Formats: sequence, C-alpha cells, structure tokens
Amino acid sequence: MAQVFTPHSTLHVIASSPHPNKTEYRLGRGYEQWQTQASIRKVQMVYENRVAGKVVPSFPENTLDLRTVIYAFGLLDQGYGVYSKTKRTVVIIKPRTNGISIDDLSERAEDEVSEFYLDLISIGSSALTGPISTMETKREELENNLVAFVFDVNLV
Repeated sequence: MAQVFTPHSTLHVIASSPHPNKTEYRLGRGYEQWQTQASIRKVQMVYENRVAGKVVPSFPENTLDLRTVIYAFGLLDQGYGVYSKTKRTVVIIKPRTNGISIDDLSERAEDEVSEFYLDLISIGSSALTGPISTMETKREELENNLVAFVFDVNLV
C-alpha cells in the first residue's frame, strides 16, 4: 500500500460549486513509498488550505473543473508548479464571451484568484499571513472560446 505523498511541484485549481467555498484541487508530481520509491502524479482535494488525503477528487458536471485539471497536468509536464507553503501556481480557465477582450478576461480571472486567497487567509491559517500578490505567467486560447490563465500567487 502506498504511503505519504511527497510532492516536488504542485499546481492548484479552484474548485467550483457545489464544492464548499475555499476548496481547491492540488495537482502534484512527486514520490510515494510503495515497495520501492515511485514517481507519481496525484490530484488531492484541499479544504481551507488542508489536504484531505483520504478524499477522492470529484468533478462537478457542467463546470470547467475537470477540463482545468486536465490542462494543468499538461503544465506540470512543462515544468510549471511550485512546492511552497507561501506560494501557489494557480490555473484557471474562463469562457470568453462576445465583447470581452482577453485582457479584461485576464483581469477578471486574476481578481477571482486574489479574492479566493484573500478569503483563505481570513480563516486564520498560520501558514498564510497575507498580503498576497498575483502575477499572470501564461495565457492560452483553447477550443470553444475558452482561455487558460496561469498565475503565480505569493501569500506573504
């Protein structure tokens, strides 16, 4: 049976409703000790900044959660991600509607990421002391008028 997961890089995806507020998916590459040390990829649920190791990830229908997680796994292969208590690499996919520029959509996505982590800090986690800063590091137009954004988030 596999033992503790030790990630060397992670990406985060904010979970959609009906997941509770302050819920994320954490995608990681790292190691688990099986019969020998095994290099693995893993998706874990994170509730209020705490990994729920025994909870199997669920992807609500009619959301972009699964699409975003699949996209984020590709980014792990490209070297994106960090492993830090005070930094996150966050992936978000937004639909682009008529009349909105990609720059405006990026600003909306960045606001959503910032608000999520400001709310997370407000729960009093000792690892997160605020203020936060965000910086877009990648954007990519996808099929069906979707746009993917990657943000580096510093939580201190």
